[in-house]
Parts: sequence; C-alpha cells; structure tokens
Amino acid sequence: MKKTLDKLKSILCELEKEHGQVLVFVLFLRGESPARWDLVIAAPWLDSGNAKSYHLVAKKVQNLLSSEEIIQLSRVVILDADDPVVAFLQDSYSVPNGTFKNIENCEPFSQRFNFTIRKAYLLRCIHATHSKEKSGRKRLLSKEKKRE
Repeated sequence: MKKTLDKLKSILCELEKEHGQVLVFVLFLRGESPARWDLVIAAPWLDSGNAKSYHLVAKKVQNLLSSEEIIQLSRVVILDADDPVVAFLQDSYSVPNGTFKNIENCEPFSQRFNFTIRKAYLLRCIHATHSKEKSGRKRLLSKEKKRE
C-alpha cells in the first residue's frame, strides 16, 4: 500500500501544481467493500456537479497508477469545498503537505457518514488559503475557456 500512497501523493502534488490548493485528499475503505477504496477529494477549483472535474482527477489517476492499483479503487468522490463533510474532516484532522495519517479507528467517520468505514488514509486535510483558492479557480476556468 505504501507504493500506492506514494503515487497518490504524486497525483495530489501534480493537481496542486497545475490547478491550485487541494483541501481534502482521502482514501476510505468501506465496510462492505472487500478491498476497494473510495478516493475522496475536495478543492475550491473542483465542482462535484461537473463531469470535467471527475475527468481531470480520473486522468491523473489513470496516468500514474498501475492497472492493479486502479482496480483497488471503487470510485472517485469529489466534494465541494463548502460541503459539511469537508468541514468535518478539516475539524477532525490536520494533514499538511508531504505527510499522511493512517486511521485505524474509523468509528467517528462511520457514525458521521452513516456507513461503516474500516480504514482511512488521509493524504491531505487542511483549511483553505483564500488567495490560492481564488487563483486555482481562475486557472481552471481559464483552461476551460481555452478548450471551448
């Protein structure tokens, strides 16, 4: 798993370098899932209702993870920066650049989300820095305009 986590950290760094700050980047192993993880990401420049946001993240995942690693992922979940789940995670943990937290006791997550989470890896969990938030959203919007 360490190799996969290192690759996911690389994906996180690339996304930030290209688009702006990422607030939450977490892997959750659900109770009903034998060995497939949910990748949960929140950033001011991502929009949970926009397919382009999912495509952008999925493309990075597909480019950097092996096919064996990709099949360990169940789904990519994008949360808006103002989603209450993001606030809950930010208030629960602080995980800055270059580190991660391996969460064995996921009972607080399970209670909050109303489904069983067996394990979690938090690769990023920080509060927004407003200047980066605005510049990241502007960069994503300008890239979308160039493509149109």
